[in-house]
Amino acid sequence: MTDSSRGEPVANGLRASVMPPNSWLLPGPSDSDDGEAVWSGDKRAPKPMLCTESTIIRHMTRACRVRTRCRAMVEDDRGRSKPIPHGAPERCTNPLVESLSAPTMAGHVLVFAAGHLPSDGVPPELLEAPAVVLGCDGGWKHAARLGLDVQAVLGDLDSVGQPPEALKRILLPDQNATDLSKVLSWCATHHTGTAVHVVGLDGGRLDHRMATAAALIEARSDAVLHLEEGDLRRIAPGRRVMVPSQPGTVIGLHPYGEVTVEHLSGVTWPLNQATITTGTQGVHNEATSAEVWIEVSKGDLVLSRSRAHLA
Repeated sequence: MTDSSRGEPVANGLRASVMPPNSWLLPGPSDSDDGEAVWSGDKRAPKPMLCTESTIIRHMTRACRVRTRCRAMVEDDRGRSKPIPHGAPERCTNPLVESLSAPTMAGHVLVFAAGHLPSDGVPPELLEAPAVVLGCDGGWKHAARLGLDVQAVLGDLDSVGQPPEALKRILLPDQNATDLSKVLSWCATHHTGTAVHVVGLDGGRLDHRMATAAALIEARSDAVLHLEEGDLRRIAPGRRVMVPSQPGTVIGLHPYGEVTVEHLSGVTWPLNQATITTGTQGVHNEATSAEVWIEVSKGDLVLSRSRAHLA
């Protein structure tokens, strides 16, 4: 299947960004010889051949080993995809999944929890044309005060107040998880591949605040949680993630159990193929450049990043 405007192969309707522009992956003699994929731009390839979707995906995955012909994509902390720059770690864990699933900032999901908003307001970029605005229980009130159109309020609805009659209510009654965890799980199911940002998480009960980061792990969520002093996000295994920073920005790694960090760079104390576990080993690292790169191969890890004005 191709994009008729560019002639580029696509899988499941999405352009496969790990492949060179205007190229076809072709089955050829090298498939049985040295295991490399053959591109139509290669002199060995006689002409483009129509491949099935499964063939395209198989060869794309194999092609990540041909580094001179492959531009793998990575995510930044807002879910935007970008090419791996020169000098970044070359190890390509799963570039196909990374590039096809990388959401963009445009059309993100914005969730308002019922806690305090940052004292200087919601980050302006989050208010720019979100595709979906949700209220986590009573959090819908924050969105309403900002003049946003709330699509639904979710949670156990025990503190929802008096929302407008027209506001859709989605009851998530599980008492074994917090409303935040349930909403993150719901977003992961109903808005797969879309960037999710959550605000309104400060203040409130101590036990809820302590459970904030754990909700990311419990829900297997890729959401970014925005707090007064910084933000939190889960680093899922098998991804190479770039976190925009400034020199001096405090970066913290918070493992839940044993975690294998394949690569951490752009910080004062880099890591390579290191194992860390629950404890304080990963706190108070500092960014030394505008880009912090991290890749985890195993385990549950939350990364914290201080806000620039606190660095």
